[in-house]
Amino acid sequence: MSTLKIREYSSLTNVGGIGQMAQEGGAVVNQTVTFTSTSVQSSAFGASTAYIGMKADVAFCYSVNGNPTATTAMIDVAANEILYIGVSPGLKIAVIAA
Repeated sequence: MSTLKIREYSSLTNVGGIGQMAQEGGAVVNQTVTFTSTSVQSSAFGASTAYIGMKADVAFCYSVNGNPTATTAMIDVAANEILYIGVSPGLKIAVIAA
């Protein structure tokens, strides 16, 4: 089994002219999703989540939606790379091994 680690952020903070992920007022929300060659969904993102950072120990494909299903036909992300994307509160991410 493989593991996807997800960190939720509410905003970008400007540090030296560069936008960086930052959580306003409190701890950052973290999720861990265990997956294989079958699509698996995360929990819904929090009410203030606008961005997520994610990293997996194997290459993976993903989909973000209200009820997503990931397939290997989707773009894949290399193992151990951190990817940041914008999301909306209440959505979920589905992941599958590439």
